Amino acid sequence: PRTLFFSTPSDWILVGEWHLNHPAVTAFEPTIQFWATTPSEVRPLEAHLRAFAHSLPGSVAWDIHPLAEFRASRALSK
Repeated sequence: PRTLFFSTPSDWILVGEWHLNHPAVTAFEPTIQFWATTPSEVRPLEAHLRAFAHSLPGSVAWDIHPLAEFRASRALSK
């Protein structure tokens, strides 16, 4: 992500993204990423993103990163 100058800490876990499929008015770029800063926050953040999805405008696509829980479980097992 450019807002972090492509320097995301290696222990942060990408959990999900919103993709703005219309001209951005306030967003810096058309994809907004949601990162967990600790492995224990992956599931709560994923749950919040899923719960909020119905509130998004129809022009916003969203997804949950498929490896987020795997990365969290690996980090917690170390």
